[in-house]
Amino acid sequence: MNQQPLHKAVNMRQFRETIVKWVPQFSGYGQHDAHEFLRSLIDCLAEDLNGDSENNQQRDKIDEMKDDALSKLSPLQQGKYWWSRHFLLNSSYITKVFCGQMISTTECTVCRNRYHCFDPFYDLSLPIPSREDRCGIIGTALRRRKNSRVEANECTLEQCLRNFSKEEILDGENMRQCSRCKKRQRSTKRLLVNKFPSILVFHLKRFSNSRRKLNTEVAFPLKSLDVSSLYYHNEDCNSSATHLKKPILYDLYALCNHTGSLHSGHYTA
Repeated sequence: MNQQPLHKAVNMRQFRETIVKWVPQFSGYGQHDAHEFLRSLIDCLAEDLNGDSENNQQRDKIDEMKDDALSKLSPLQQGKYWWSRHFLLNSSYITKVFCGQMISTTECTVCRNRYHCFDPFYDLSLPIPSREDRCGIIGTALRRRKNSRVEANECTLEQCLRNFSKEEILDGENMRQCSRCKKRQRSTKRLLVNKFPSILVFHLKRFSNSRRKLNTEVAFPLKSLDVSSLYYHNEDCNSSATHLKKPILYDLYALCNHTGSLHSGHYTA
């Protein structure tokens, strides 16, 4: 007997027609964003595959913890609580493969009180660093060199990762209420990853606030990209315990590239 092949090619026209039934905004032949399409596809698949009866029964047993009780837990315990809660509500295969967990840490600059917020993610949108961010203190000197990487308008994916996780100052209108000081205080905020997914998707933010496309070339390794600098528990380790900081490695699996401007262009993959 002839066996059916385990893998076969996908008819992309039928695939698109199926997606359009659920997300009609991608119908027609207008210009659409690939990142927005990917997120819509993942959301549809995750929702459609999240429906067995056993999970429905488990959702009724979710233990709701109050803020006071949560604040007494360590960041690791808080993260596990929010992840288990999210997975009970979204236990599809898509969630197992693509979903990770972000941790946002806000620290009061007066009393050093910390507040942690956890959110699931299916991709990370990385800002492309400016020339000043890429070069730091030696930026002025490098700009004088015609053959420098600054003049070549290049950066590395590692620089994008560092730019994504750099500390942000919350001041003025952005000050948050400190639960210990009992008033709004100047604070710092930083985004890191608490749980990495099996497949990690990066989205490069190619358009500036002025809606101008950033044509900076981003160099990246094909094998063994180390993203451990984004891992919260590496940052939280004692600086002397460097042996505890293990590398977190990913190999490149697929790439989608846009050629063109904000209003028109083509994607290649």
